[in-house]
Amino acid sequence: MSKHKMVNGKLIQMNKTYKNLKNRQKNKIAGWMYEAYKRQVNDGLSKQVEDVQ
Repeated sequence: MSKHKMVNGKLIQMNKTYKNLKNRQKNKIAGWMYEAYKRQVNDGLSKQVEDVQ
């Protein structure tokens, strides 16, 4: 299986590590992570862990 894929007429590498990403890509991932964290806190999923301890 190839590591590369043709997208919009350009050949891009699909299996990059985090350090190989551009800053705007890292910022987008950080935003997704923050939104997921906020959603978890608002849904009270963290409280379930506290109840167990």
